[in-house]
Amino acid sequence: PSHRYKAKVAFRPLDEVEKTGSLRGAVMKFEDDPGHQTLLMLVRFVDGTEVWLPAAEGIAIGDEVHTGAAAPMARSAILPLSRVPEGGYVFNIERSPGDGGKLARAPGSYAVVSARERGIVYLRMPSHHTVEMQSTCRAQVGITCGGGRLERPLLKAGANHYKKHAQNRKWPVNR
Repeated sequence: PSHRYKAKVAFRPLDEVEKTGSLRGAVMKFEDDPGHQTLLMLVRFVDGTEVWLPAAEGIAIGDEVHTGAAAPMARSAILPLSRVPEGGYVFNIERSPGDGGKLARAPGSYAVVSARERGIVYLRMPSHHTVEMQSTCRAQVGITCGGGRLERPLLKAGANHYKKHAQNRKWPVNR
């Protein structure tokens, strides 16, 4: 966390409660982080842990967020990929179990569970590539909020300058 990034975005640490049971949490607040293009939500779980996660489309303050292998299928629930039905939309997907979520986190993005085999789940990513993932990798159910942000024009060069400045990227790029 700094003046550019207000929070570290990651799932709860992978523990026995996550592997076998379920844990309930509530959305406490939303934050517009300049370092992330999607809206972040603060989730406080009943065991007292607080995590920042990308918000799902349609979630509101006070909504429940469940996590764990036995969690119910609901919007923004954190489930292992083995529990998501085929054709289901997921975002904030882990590359390896326990890394906190790395894939499909841009606004309006999602991956689709396309097939399943022994211990492997096939995901169709936003880039239209099909990727093999371990079935124990976790993901949030739904679509990331903030879709359509690219449809609004920037109008002035200064707007793009400040947008890139928040991302710590050099702009304009001279050829």
